[in-house]
Amino acid sequence: MTRRWKFLLTGLVAALIVPLGAGPALADPLPDTITVSASGKVDVDPDVGIVVLGVRSRALSAQTATSRLSAHLRKVVGALKGAGFTNDELSTEDIQLFRRCFRDCRDHNLKDDFKPKPVYGYVGEAGVRTRTHALKRLGEIIDLGIAAGASGVRSVSFDVEDKTAAVLDALKEAMGVARGKAEVLAQEAGRTLGEAIIILEGRTTQPQRFAYASFAFTSSGGSGSASDLPFLVNPPTLSASGQIEVTFRLQ
Repeated sequence: MTRRWKFLLTGLVAALIVPLGAGPALADPLPDTITVSASGKVDVDPDVGIVVLGVRSRALSAQTATSRLSAHLRKVVGALKGAGFTNDELSTEDIQLFRRCFRDCRDHNLKDDFKPKPVYGYVGEAGVRTRTHALKRLGEIIDLGIAAGASGVRSVSFDVEDKTAAVLDALKEAMGVARGKAEVLAQEAGRTLGEAIIILEGRTTQPQRFAYASFAFTSSGGSGSASDLPFLVNPPTLSASGQIEVTFRLQ
């Protein structure tokens, strides 16, 4: 073999070997350890209930529709306050005023030839929101609101006040599962499980607020009266979850 071919062959071998040693080596697992992954899930009873009652008014003028809407709101809020609900639990939200036309309402525009649509009335809408820890009174809130003039129920939802505590309970559950899995594997290998030396937290999920589908508006508010049996509202069960990866020593 000539010197030239020896040089080319040597360079080719070097090109194949050097890149393999140039990069970082793969991390070897720790000796005498075992790594397991686990997840935990806990069910949580909601401790917060939220009821949003809808209030609606109609009139030929915007001023009258607004005045009527305000009067309806005062009656609904007043009824709930009379039942013991506080200012901290009550609030109004999503106040709106709409025009009613024979078709889509259209304002006069000098840039086109379309004529403005005549307005034949106005509709006012708003929500009365009650956020309370008294979950057993949610049905009572609905009955009181409808009797006082609310035109419907927009939503009923449930939540958990302390979401962090629920996640911590789920992580504790995951840690118990991880230790149980590791103990089984260690016993099968004829070893004894030692302490946890590495704990990695994975994905965690807080309890998510649960809302029932919105109820339709009634044709007219205030026509009913509070019944002896309140509207039945059963709270659901919420949940939190957590995932971890744990490395234990083997003895």
